[in-house]
Amino acid sequence: SPIEVEVFVHGALCCSRSGQCLLSSWLGGWSGNRGKCKQACRRRFRSEDGNGFFLSTNDLCLLNHVHELAEMGVASLKIEGRLRGPDYVDSVVRAYRMMLDAPPDERKPLIKKARGILAHSLGRRWADGFRTTEDFSTVVDHRSLGSSGLLCGTVRSQVEGGFLVDVTRHLRRGDRIRVQPRSGDEGPSLEITRLEVDRRTVRMAKPGFTAFVGFDESVPADGMVYKTANPTANGDVRMARLPVAKESAPVDLRVFPDCVRLRTAALPNEEYRHPIETFPAKNRALSIQTVATEFAKGDPEGVAIGPVAIQVEPDLFLPASQLKAARRGFRAWLEERFDPTSYRQELANRAGQVQAELAEPFPTAPLPTERTVALTQGHRARDADRVARHLFETIGVEEEAILPEFCPQSQQAAVRNRIKELVEQGVRRFRVTSLYGFALLAKVPEAVLVTSLPLPAANSLAVRQLIDLGASRATLWIELDRPALAQVATRVGGWAEQIVYGRPALLATRAELATKGQLWDARNLEFELIDQEGETRLYAKAAFAVPPLGHTSTLHDLRQVEPNAPETHDLNDSHDWV
Repeated sequence: SPIEVEVFVHGALCCSRSGQCLLSSWLGGWSGNRGKCKQACRRRFRSEDGNGFFLSTNDLCLLNHVHELAEMGVASLKIEGRLRGPDYVDSVVRAYRMMLDAPPDERKPLIKKARGILAHSLGRRWADGFRTTEDFSTVVDHRSLGSSGLLCGTVRSQVEGGFLVDVTRHLRRGDRIRVQPRSGDEGPSLEITRLEVDRRTVRMAKPGFTAFVGFDESVPADGMVYKTANPTANGDVRMARLPVAKESAPVDLRVFPDCVRLRTAALPNEEYRHPIETFPAKNRALSIQTVATEFAKGDPEGVAIGPVAIQVEPDLFLPASQLKAARRGFRAWLEERFDPTSYRQELANRAGQVQAELAEPFPTAPLPTERTVALTQGHRARDADRVARHLFETIGVEEEAILPEFCPQSQQAAVRNRIKELVEQGVRRFRVTSLYGFALLAKVPEAVLVTSLPLPAANSLAVRQLIDLGASRATLWIELDRPALAQVATRVGGWAEQIVYGRPALLATRAELATKGQLWDARNLEFELIDQEGETRLYAKAAFAVPPLGHTSTLHDLRQVEPNAPETHDLNDSHDWV
């Protein structure tokens, strides 16, 4: 990769490809794509094969594979810590740090210790996620309630001022708990501030006892009580130990045979050169990692160094003392010249320039306003200005070819060859459904590109970026409420397209699921699981249907639904999305 790659290694794993899911939004307007997911995939569903938690994933844990990732060239490991307590962050980071720092001969005996530390993180059952095709079968265990935390008891009854819990594991004042309905729906969370056993206030309730937990809201009958976080000790002390926030200054560093040259955005018109004496490397040449490690040691007063882009001339040996001297010299030079106030003003000026550029009017769109209908093989449209079909179907020269929504590296050659075939046949219009499509079509200058779901364009900045990539039109994001949709469409003009009818995939996954076909949730809403393009996709029975804005190109997607479906849903069109 020409840029640094970060890999998600630990935490709650979304069942849907790339975390792109419409299920929560479809059921209640809470958009997972905006970080507001209500985790509807954790619910219990009924199917013709029985019931279960068919979409609820285990937690991702790649602790055993961190060195494999490092050897691949992965630059950063992502640990999911959103809405997690300090104890979770502490346990998970310590475990992964332990394995990253372990010498090769100590890794095997240390893995057990590291996993023991992870056991305190109060997550779900662990799995390797989607690391290999063999792992797809272990991502979801439909028999297991997809709840995070440590099961500590069940609700006996709701009583005045709280509820009674039959305790199976220790509960303490200060514990963070969640009362989980057996349906798998979201339950209330609280911190235990009032805890009683036999009407006496206690600090801890032991297994085998019935405890009273003070709470002003109702809890699910027979709900399961999960501990999700332990009490945080010495929180004020930990906060006081945090480093003082500093302005961050990117640095460009290059090692030449005779000097180390450093340039920084903090002083854009200057550079620092530190003279060095290098030698031809006999064994270990100076590496980028060695330079990065040295320059990560301490920041100058008032400014944080980073990120540091490093280039090293090949086959150089540089004594460590000279590299250290270069770091110290640069630090002293920067401290002497750096002015935080001037730097902040410079950053503000740059931000103002960017905002001014983004506020410029959009140019005239190259395509006329059109009504496009997406169809499957053998179907025709009566009232369409243009027809769109899947890339691997028979496509007329005036029709659009819809690229696959998901294209792993192993399938790119087939997609590229099919594009070449269609271009030779005279097809010029292509619908790009993911960013990879721009790369595959970059060498087809005669191609006219329109972006389409599930590639999101939720605002005018996204549309502008897609135009810069080569798009002549962009389908606006399906979750937008009507005022937001109208605002974006007005801003971008003829570059916008509105999807007004279809049956979008609410979720798409490579996980091996225990059922296919029809599903029903606790409210008897009907869904369908269908295998497509190497994935399993979840569709609602109801079709998506909204009125057209009236001045924008429209898309009617009939590939998964008949026209005029008896049951429809407007997603967020009639209310604000959350």
